[in-house]
Amino acid sequence: MTEVDAIREYIGQNASTYTREALREALVGAGHDPAVVDAALDEWSARRHGSVGDRRTFDRWAAGVHVAALVAMVVFVLIVSGGDQNGSMGIAATILGISLPSSWAGPASA
Repeated sequence: MTEVDAIREYIGQNASTYTREALREALVGAGHDPAVVDAALDEWSARRHGSVGDRRTFDRWAAGVHVAALVAMVVFVLIVSGGDQNGSMGIAATILGISLPSSWAGPASA
């Protein structure tokens, strides 16, 4: 087993328990080259968080789902109100239009 394989195995076994900093400290403390440890941690982090292409695909799907939900809500309000919107569609569209994109954005990843 190469040094890189040993580092990857250690990270895979302990990543759910320890922080990135603790993993790095333990590996460097065990005598592994800090540059190799950092590269392995970066590789692990990239796999864990997905690639940029995966994120773009998710963004497209999320946008499509939110647009479909907004359209479905407008159609539903029109059906229920019989075409007499009396302001309820505007209120519902505003609430949905604000809440969906904000939940879609989610927290910023580190």
